[in-house]
Amino acid sequence: MNILGKEIDKSIILRVFAVTVLILFVLELILPYIVQYGFKLPFTDSNVPIAPITIEGTGTVNLTVVGYEPALFLPVEKYPEFKAISNQLANAWDIEYTVAGDDKYYVISVKPGSVNRVYDELKQHNITLLAHMLVKFPDTIAFTVGDVDYTADFPNGQYNIGGEAEPIYQKGDVLTASVGVGVIDLNVVSIPYLRILPANVALSGTGTVQRVLYRKYFMNVSWESRSLDFEKVKGELAALNLSNVTNITYEMKSYALYNGTPQMAAGIKALGLPFIDYADQSTLSVPTSFTARDVLTHAIANITASQLDFPDSRIALIAKDGPESAPANLQKLESYAAAMGAKPPVAKTIALVNLSSATDETGNAFSYDQPLLFFEMGTNVQENDSVNLTMEGLATGTKIISFTKIDLAN
Repeated sequence: MNILGKEIDKSIILRVFAVTVLILFVLELILPYIVQYGFKLPFTDSNVPIAPITIEGTGTVNLTVVGYEPALFLPVEKYPEFKAISNQLANAWDIEYTVAGDDKYYVISVKPGSVNRVYDELKQHNITLLAHMLVKFPDTIAFTVGDVDYTADFPNGQYNIGGEAEPIYQKGDVLTASVGVGVIDLNVVSIPYLRILPANVALSGTGTVQRVLYRKYFMNVSWESRSLDFEKVKGELAALNLSNVTNITYEMKSYALYNGTPQMAAGIKALGLPFIDYADQSTLSVPTSFTARDVLTHAIANITASQLDFPDSRIALIAKDGPESAPANLQKLESYAAAMGAKPPVAKTIALVNLSSATDETGNAFSYDQPLLFFEMGTNVQENDSVNLTMEGLATGTKIISFTKIDLAN
């Protein structure tokens, strides 16, 4: 082709045409964005909304008690009892009460900060009131979603725990709670659920022995000697003429204990040893006749370095005897244990004790809804004896949920 006297290759013309068509096509695609945003990319413009990231997870947090809403909830069936004593105390409390909409509770309005005092006072009259607690969350909450850990901000995290509960906590108490969290852009926006977790407590207390139920006498038999003829032993013990013995039992422990893992247990099973009947991550069961500690220890030494524990077996005698006959029973059992190669016997008293007080090391008093305790004591006590106790248990605030250990104080 000749343009202005110059020859131009047709292929160049075709290339220019193709590029022009491509440019027009691209302009057609992006023209709407240019019209709306100019020459900025839409995702760089701070005025363009981006969909928020929403997460729901669970966590464990420490909460600080702020206080209670100035209202208490009285079950309607307790209203007559409350009415009988409220007039004489109303001036001190400055209370008002109205019927709740569901007719389940009377709502008692009180002065701010007096919820605990009113609750404690009426508790002494066997009237239990409920309240709504206010707590303060930490500014940052750690939580998990599946196996992934996150943290989220919770500014101004004061929270009203929904639902009525006894106001057993004091302002400033720190509680551990399991919570659900609703999060948007790593900011907490909701608490779908909250459960106060009990804390371990060590307490000392006093009580009175209400009733001695029975006594137990124990004789421990070494692991190597456990395969004894129990029927023969029962006959020999019966011949001792022990006072008021009603039952004799034997707990034989044909196993060893160790601190292992499921992988270790699988490795021990794979050995196929004839003297191991069963293995898991804590127990190795053996035949009754097997007594070779060293053989068992060496057989599994390449799999676990954990020290094996070979527990004693135990002969137990239950007697309905009084404290006056316990020394004579113990003396007879001591002679018998020595003759058979068992360890010296131990006496335990099983009694009901009425708990009158329980305090922690700082002097805080704890309450327990069922003060009658059933436990073993290592001395020969009698009914109506006063006893000092050391106790361990679980508590929420200053309310004991359960005891895990009770002993006589030294």
